[in-house]
Amino acid sequence: MKIENKDAKTVFIYNREASSSETKNAVWKLIDTMPNAKVWVNSDYLNTRGLLSFDIPMAEALTSDNAIIFGATPHNVEAKKIYRLPLKAFNIKGTVVSDTGEELKL
Repeated sequence: MKIENKDAKTVFIYNREASSSETKNAVWKLIDTMPNAKVWVNSDYLNTRGLLSFDIPMAEALTSDNAIIFGATPHNVEAKKIYRLPLKAFNIKGTVVSDTGEELKL
């Protein structure tokens, strides 16, 4: 992995289940050399710690009016309106809670 501008604000997003240990280690090794970088570890599974931190009840099926989804829709999520984020680079500002419970500002 090579990044030209190591001082740039950079967010690395990878899927825990779909990434090899070599890829994960390469990300974390590179992160150590970048002062303004963050890592968001994504998952095929529901963001349990993030849900619990916002007191969202756990249920067999999660239903809502709106769902914002990056990637495939989980089998147990139903919403009246689904907003699907693109799987390519996009500009986003806000805060996310990773599935390890870490709060990240983007």
